[in-house]
Amino acid sequence: MKPASLKQIIPRLLQWKGKTYATELDIFLTDRNSGKIFKWFLAALLFGTRISEEIARRTYRHFQTNGLTTA
Repeated sequence: MKPASLKQIIPRLLQWKGKTYATELDIFLTDRNSGKIFKWFLAALLFGTRISEEIARRTYRHFQTNGLTTA
């Protein structure tokens, strides 16, 4: 069996998950704004840790509410 390519895997993952974490958190890097890059980095750190998705999401939202999303 031939391994699936990223072009095949990504749509399947998005269909299964629904959307990316960046979309869920309204972090769009299309304009390469340094503030948005830091927010993406912060979210990536949280979602990459050994905590649940829900805790990572709530923690990011808490940082956002308290103005802690800038370097």
